[in-house]
Amino acid sequence: MEQKSPARTMVALWKGEDRAENLRNVLKYIIEKIDWSSRRLVLIKPNLVKADCPYAITHPEALKVVLAMIRERYSGQLVVAEGCAEEPTHEFFKMQGFDRLAAEFNARLVDLNADDPVPVTIFNKHEKRVRVSLARTVIESDCRISLSIPKTHNVVPVTLTIKNMVMGSLLNRRLVDYNGKHPLVDRIGRVVFGAGNGWGSDKNAMHQGYPIFNINLARLAPLVFPHLSILDGYISMEGEGPLRGAPVPWRIAMAGIDPLAVDVFASHLMGFELPKIGYLSYCSLLGLGCSELERLDVVGNVLPQQVTREFTPHSDYPAQIHWQHPDPEPFLVTK
Repeated sequence: MEQKSPARTMVALWKGEDRAENLRNVLKYIIEKIDWSSRRLVLIKPNLVKADCPYAITHPEALKVVLAMIRERYSGQLVVAEGCAEEPTHEFFKMQGFDRLAAEFNARLVDLNADDPVPVTIFNKHEKRVRVSLARTVIESDCRISLSIPKTHNVVPVTLTIKNMVMGSLLNRRLVDYNGKHPLVDRIGRVVFGAGNGWGSDKNAMHQGYPIFNINLARLAPLVFPHLSILDGYISMEGEGPLRGAPVPWRIAMAGIDPLAVDVFASHLMGFELPKIGYLSYCSLLGLGCSELERLDVVGNVLPQQVTREFTPHSDYPAQIHWQHPDPEPFLVTK
C-alpha cells in the first residue's frame, strides 16, 4: 500500500482562560471551510464516557458553542449523537443538560446504541472476521463533527477525535435490548463466543489486543470519518485515562477539517509522536489526511511550543507502543 502525501492543511490553536472563547476563536478559522449550504444532515458526536467523571466528558458549554456557531450558518437537520459504553445514553444526555441545549438549537438527540445497525466486519485476536454494527445515522450524515477531549488511554496512547467517532458509532445493544436476547443468555453467549457476532457490546468486540485493536480502529475510520474535528483541551487528562486519569488544566482548544492532522498535532503537543500511535499511523497509511507536522499551517494566538506539555502516559504505555502487525494491509480495507 503506497502512502499518499496530502497537501498542506490548517489547524487552529487557541489558548485562554475562557473555554467558550477558546472554542469560538478556533472555529472562526475553520468553520467557513465547510460548505454549509450543501449539507443535509449534520451530526455532532460528543464524548460521554462516564457521568461521575466530569473532566473526562464533553462539557455542556463546549457543545453550546458548537451548536450556536452551526445554527448561525445552517438551518437543516442537526443531530447530537452518542452511544455510551456503560450507561443509558438518554439518561446521560439529561444529566448533562444536553436535552435543554438540543431544544434551544432545534437539534435532535440520538442514542446510537438504539440506531439502525449497518453490519461491518472487524477482526478478533485470532485474525478471524467478527460481525459488528455501526450506527446508520453516523454513516448517512454528510457532516460529522467530533467534539472530544485530549486524553491518555488504557489501550492506545491517546484518544482524540477519530477514535471518539469510531468507538461511539459502534452499537452497544446491552444498554438497549440485548440484541433481543435475555440478559443472562447474552452474558453466557459473550463468555462462550466473545463480543460481536450478535453477542454483547460491539464496542467491546474491538478490544482484541494492541495490534488488532489499532487495525480495527483504522479499518472502520473511513466509514465514519469526521468532516470537522474539535478538541476542547480546557481541561484534559493524563495518566490512567480515559476515566481515572488526572485532570490537566491545559486551557487550549484545537480544530480543523483534517481529523488526522488535528489528532497527530494534538498528540505531538501531548508528547506522543506518530510512530507510537498505531491507529493514527494506519490512518496515515490509508491516506486519510495529513500526518506530517511540517505540512501543517498552525493559526491562532499561541505558538505550538508554548503549549507543548509532556502528558504522563497510562501505566500500560510500554505495552501499548508494541502495536505493529507484521502484515497489516490485508486487514485494513473494508469490503
